[in-house]
Amino acid sequence: MKKILIVDKNERTLNVAAAFLREYSDMEVYTEMTPGNAFATYNRHTPEVVALDVDTDGFRVAADLRDRDPSPRVILMSNMDMPENHWRGVADAFYYSRTSMNNLLGIARSL
Repeated sequence: MKKILIVDKNERTLNVAAAFLREYSDMEVYTEMTPGNAFATYNRHTPEVVALDVDTDGFRVAADLRDRDPSPRVILMSNMDMPENHWRGVADAFYYSRTSMNNLLGIARSL
């Protein structure tokens, strides 16, 4: 079973994404609201996919995570669309959170 860690400081967004993935995927879903807790949860559960909100220091967390362990696939998430050249090299994929949760699910499954 694939494991995913979702990190977002917005509790509502975090809960909606986690509930959707728990309902419609076979993934084991972990959530955190802060970067510090995200690293602790990552170390405890070693998810294959980490979805990071850009506004929750997503770029920094992605870079720090890659420095520690290059194996997880990283999805950066934002409610603002972002050109690929802004996130490529830091993340494996980008999820524009104003679109369907099915898009997040598809991205997570494809990584």
